Amino acid sequence: GYPVIVVPRRTVEQPVTVRFLAEDNDWASIYLDGRLLFRANNTRRDYTVRLEPGAYYLEVTGVTSFDRWDAGYLDVGRNDANVVVIRYSKDSGVRVAGDPYAWLPDESDD
Repeated sequence: GYPVIVVPRRTVEQPVTVRFLAEDNDWASIYLDGRLLFRANNTRRDYTVRLEPGAYYLEVTGVTSFDRWDAGYLDVGRNDANVVVIRYSKDSGVRVAGDPYAWLPDESDD
């Protein structure tokens, strides 16, 4: 038979740079594992954080946490993509570039 190629996880796990980019002018709040990470407003639309490899629960809301735009798991560091760009907006929700498998949206969309 053919050899089975197993892609190993990186032996040295390095932090992943995650960049959040607001795509519109709405104020937004970014929560990671239930903690407020960043609030996008008129002056700051762009936020970068370094995360250890792993899965994080990401919620994007409007000004209040009741105005939920999108939510799901962000799983970073599974491959060599050490920069992940997350674009978000009220209309489009979350879109991830850099690692197509990093975003696992909640199924409970309206």
